[in-house]
Amino acid sequence: MDKRRVKIAARNQQGLSIEKAWVTVDGKKVGETPLEIELPFSRAVKTSDWPVFNVRVEIPDEYKPVEKVVALGTVSDQLFELTPVTEMAVTKYFPQVEMTPRGPRISVDLTQTIGTAVDDRDEGTAAESVIKITNFERKSGGSLQALNSFTITPDGQSIVYGVTYETEEGRHYSNLHLRSTNPSSPTTVQLTRGPRFLDSNPTMCREAESKLVVFQSNRGRVENMDISSFRIADGRLVGGIQQLTRESRFNYRPSFASDEQPLFFSSLESFPEAEPRMASVRKDGSAFTNHGEVADMINCSEAGRIYLARLAKDTGRFQLFSVLADGTGSETFLSDSEFSVANCHSPAVSPDGKRLLFVSDYNPDDAGRKDNNIWLMEIGGTRQPVQLTNNISDDIFPVWSPTEPDVVYFMSNRRGVYNVWRLTFRLAH
Repeated sequence: MDKRRVKIAARNQQGLSIEKAWVTVDGKKVGETPLEIELPFSRAVKTSDWPVFNVRVEIPDEYKPVEKVVALGTVSDQLFELTPVTEMAVTKYFPQVEMTPRGPRISVDLTQTIGTAVDDRDEGTAAESVIKITNFERKSGGSLQALNSFTITPDGQSIVYGVTYETEEGRHYSNLHLRSTNPSSPTTVQLTRGPRFLDSNPTMCREAESKLVVFQSNRGRVENMDISSFRIADGRLVGGIQQLTRESRFNYRPSFASDEQPLFFSSLESFPEAEPRMASVRKDGSAFTNHGEVADMINCSEAGRIYLARLAKDTGRFQLFSVLADGTGSETFLSDSEFSVANCHSPAVSPDGKRLLFVSDYNPDDAGRKDNNIWLMEIGGTRQPVQLTNNISDDIFPVWSPTEPDVVYFMSNRRGVYNVWRLTFRLAH
């Protein structure tokens, strides 16, 4: 059988050569560009068609695939022009409490969001720099390791974060880890262990000497979510894990402002159509209190004011509210009419109590789709909200640096996988 040598090359839209693009012929990968391959070149009879081959060239998650049907009787060498990938689907893998027709249950959120292939598009915002801190990578195979939540230690030097894993049977679990906020530091320490538990949503207060980590977990009853805690010292867990809530409720997303104040969290009764209510408990697990306020995504200030999100019944969108620690004095936090038709959630009050971060899908992307960005607003001021991120990615879970007033951390699926990012901003005066 005769064979013909075919050269296959790739270039970008600027005409520059692209190396190491995958080359697939009739569904089988044969090498990477630039490539020269041999293809069979023969016909049974002169009147029959020349052999044809389906050639595909791409770099997954970087350049979109381009396919050509190559007929060796008419052409040999092939040049493929590749277009960069600008967005990709990213699975969340976030442990959650979800409401079903039968009532609340624990699950892992496997919905997909759109992530960008680039990370430098925060245009027209107050952001001066955005730096990736963690190093989770997008994988097409292998074992799952996916970031699902995080918080910053009071000294600003470390991150406590949750990682979702998957067993060989396809069951998900999550443990907590510790690492430096220095992006060049590769050292990580596993804090909690166990392939049966969903440890996530850790939180710490800003008191410099505090070592207490509070988180949500199903360690008490596997089918139920409760609030637990432990302490860290010298970069490790010390003294064991204490379960703080044991009611027949689903208790999740804790927050606390100081070691002297109670822990606040959302609490769902176990019946259909229940609404999450603000609840609290002391650090020793005593004095569980249901405050009655419908509340999700709770964040506490040291001044005793609680910031929260809940669904507005008239619009079906999440909106921001504040309430006193005793459950009284409820106020709408963001009264801007334009934001009333957008989702606004995940409040995070600054250490000085004067500013609030939140997440909103107020600005649609270039394709008209709603995407989450981080916003900032003065508490009690008259200035309009200021946009800190502007990216078609999913920018969520903002956390203030406890030591740097103009630095915030957040999670984002930029580059096609969720990581923690550090943002430095400057506000116009």
